[in-house]
Amino acid sequence: MRIFNYFRKMLSDNANIIMELEKLKKSIRNQDQNIEIIFKYLDDLSEKENTSKKQKKNRLYAG
Repeated sequence: MRIFNYFRKMLSDNANIIMELEKLKKSIRNQDQNIEIIFKYLDDLSEKENTSKKQKKNRLYAG
């Protein structure tokens, strides 16, 4: 009977570990998505800044 209890406890512990790992995976996926969004926004801002600099240069040369 002790062996049965030992195996049941061991399986229960493993199930808890697996559930915690799944939570961590979800968290990491969310962080990856958030980082991608941040880089997209940074790229957009960089493009807008470059566009505005080009427009200012064109105004200086045109005027």
